[in-house]
Amino acid sequence: MRAVAWDEEPTSATYHLGPYGEVPQFITDQLIKMVEDAQATADQLLRNLLGFSAYLSITGIVNPAYEVGAVVEVRRARSHVAGLYAVDSFNVPLDAKGTQALTLRQKRTAGGG
Repeated sequence: MRAVAWDEEPTSATYHLGPYGEVPQFITDQLIKMVEDAQATADQLLRNLLGFSAYLSITGIVNPAYEVGAVVEVRRARSHVAGLYAVDSFNVPLDAKGTQALTLRQKRTAGGG
């Protein structure tokens, strides 16, 4: 039996038509006897490998040094948020007394944090 599962998300670093190209992983399993089972297994293995993204929007004091892709640590016990996030987008207010809004992303594995 044979099955194929590709990362189809164009914004993903492992997108199969992206800079890394198609990089296959071959799995052999004697228990898989049907094409449907092979495809389900391939799909699940890809999901486990890629994980999912958690998104978070925050506001805080202005820091004009932020760049897209920068990693920031966020901790807010009341919201049960603690971890490292990549900056996806942000604004830089022209008023020094203003607040800065950031949109953050965190890649997580399918099994949790």
